[in-house]
Formats: sequence, C-alpha cells, structure tokens
Amino acid sequence: MSLSAISKKSEFKKIISDCKIPVFVKFFATWCGPCKMMAPVLERVSEDFDGQVKFLEVDVDNCENLSNDYFVSSVPTFIIFKNGEEFDRISGACTYTRIDSFIKNATAVV
Repeated sequence: MSLSAISKKSEFKKIISDCKIPVFVKFFATWCGPCKMMAPVLERVSEDFDGQVKFLEVDVDNCENLSNDYFVSSVPTFIIFKNGEEFDRISGACTYTRIDSFIKNATAVV
C-alpha cells in the first residue's frame, strides 16, 4: 500500500470531508532528508492499517496553499483528520512505534 499523492486543494478537501475513516496526511518535500528516511516506516504502517486509515501525501513545494492552510512550517509533518477535522499532528522524523501509536490513537473507538 502506498500513499496517494494529492496535488490539488479541491481534491484534498473532498477526500478529507467525504472519508468515513481517519485520513493520515504526510506533508513532505522531495529535497527533505528526514522525509526520505520516513518512506519505509510509512510504507509499513500504510500496510498495517490498510482499510482502517486512508493515507495521503502532499508535496509542500507543489501545494503551498495546503501547507499554508494547515500551518505546516516544517517537514515532515503528519496530520490525522477525522470527520473532516484535524484530529492530531506530529512533526519530524519518527520511529515506527511513534507513528503506529499516533495512528492507533486516531482509530481507537471511544
């Protein structure tokens, strides 16, 4: 399972508002070393949570309007949306365990 690339604000807004499961969004840049380091971790968690979470990625250099809308000032930044609203976020390179618990928190039934 890979992350779906988003290049248009309208496409992003539609997915976030229509999705019935949490949406994990990676804001990244192609020149960012820590972003590149995260690729295997995100590939693994996207497989682990397949069907439970939708995974998207936004290149901040190609979608400056989205990164500005969500106040993304460093990359990588990971945001989880639930019911069309931001639920939680973390920034910087993270371990598999940190990303896994970040997602589990969003998927927990309360």
